Amino acid sequence: MAGTGPAPNPQSRRQTGSQAHTWTDLPERGYAGVIPEWPLRDLDDEGFSAVREREVWDEIWRTPQAQAWALLGWVREVALYVRASMLAEHDPKLMPEARLRSVELGLTPTGMLKNRWRIQRDEMAEQRQKRERPRLVVPDAVEAP
Repeated sequence: MAGTGPAPNPQSRRQTGSQAHTWTDLPERGYAGVIPEWPLRDLDDEGFSAVREREVWDEIWRTPQAQAWALLGWVREVALYVRASMLAEHDPKLMPEARLRSVELGLTPTGMLKNRWRIQRDEMAEQRQKRERPRLVVPDAVEAP
């Protein structure tokens, strides 16, 4: 069966040929670009919340993976995942569809490996944070009346 075997290792030094240098680094802080407009029409189901769907849409477009989706133009694919996950909250039979889409979009560790995506640590931010440790401020003692 094609596609079997161990997942690719981003730290491996043995990758050669077409596998070499194919990893995409994603920003640790998430996607900072413009969130695309919702591409699907609203459902007419009374038990379904379009407001909640848009909240999840806005939230998911701030993940590191959204950087890759924007570059690849995966707006509709992401919308279908959001819709499937919202529907799965009400109908557990739809959970496998939502899970499959989450892997395809790189929202799981397995999906990240399959897409050859990795989160790039922001080392400069870590250094800034170390230097900017908050100082403990002790207020002046107040005399008792």
